[in-house]
Amino acid sequence: MNNVVYILLVLMLVACGPTARLVQLESQFETAEAERLLEVGSNAITGSAVIRQRGGGTVNCAGNNVFLIPATAYALERIQSIYGSTEHGYSPFTGFGPTYEFDPDPPAYHQNIRTEQCDAQGMFEFSSVADGRFFVITTIVWETGNQTHGGNLMRSVALSGGQHKRIVLSP
Repeated sequence: MNNVVYILLVLMLVACGPTARLVQLESQFETAEAERLLEVGSNAITGSAVIRQRGGGTVNCAGNNVFLIPATAYALERIQSIYGSTEHGYSPFTGFGPTYEFDPDPPAYHQNIRTEQCDAQGMFEFSSVADGRFFVITTIVWETGNQTHGGNLMRSVALSGGQHKRIVLSP
């Protein structure tokens, strides 16, 4: 009988999948502010993303998307809830499926993000960026055996007056 109960509990957990943490946000997304920050500007951000493994090797973001998110009040609150900071952070991989659900979660937030891709060396570039503050975010995940490692990396970048900033995303 105990084995049957155990098997049923395991099946329920597998069927439900990972549960996401619901985060209630106080800020409302301001589309006009995000659109202004995504206008063509004279600044640029270049960089790389890398995680050092325990054995000393490194894994980079080759082939993964890199996101440039305007630092609106809504984005600041959302980023703070994920990373515990609005300057830089690392959120370890916790399994497939969403880790967070946000309320509100307006579609306009997801539509007002620029996306680039890391090249084979883990390098990326955002050109023609407007003056303002942004979050640069990417994911680095790898497998060893049947375990998945890595996570999401974030860094805040402020630009003005034609700056070209070089950043490294790492834990």
